[in-house]
Amino acid sequence: TGINLGAQYDAELSAVCIYIGVSSSAARKQRNNFKDLVGNHIGDLESQLGEKLHWEEPYLWVSSSADIKNKADWARQHQWVRATADKFIATFKPRLGID
Repeated sequence: TGINLGAQYDAELSAVCIYIGVSSSAARKQRNNFKDLVGNHIGDLESQLGEKLHWEEPYLWVSSSADIKNKADWARQHQWVRATADKFIATFKPRLGID
């Protein structure tokens, strides 16, 4: 669909991240909606997500400090990933016109 939602661990940042991106293969309306969100609604998105958004075309993402080697902290990391991914879906799905 050209819309990517994912999670990753960034060893350089020592953080887990949730990201969403809209590539050139997405529908024009979705690309335009995403461009509008990035250009005009970051504050609203951050309020709804409860997280500071970062931008690097074509991705918006949030991160949480994490050391993947610390197995004792995995439950917190996994809980954050799940909760944040759910917030991303609730926030972006209607704004991008995804059924």
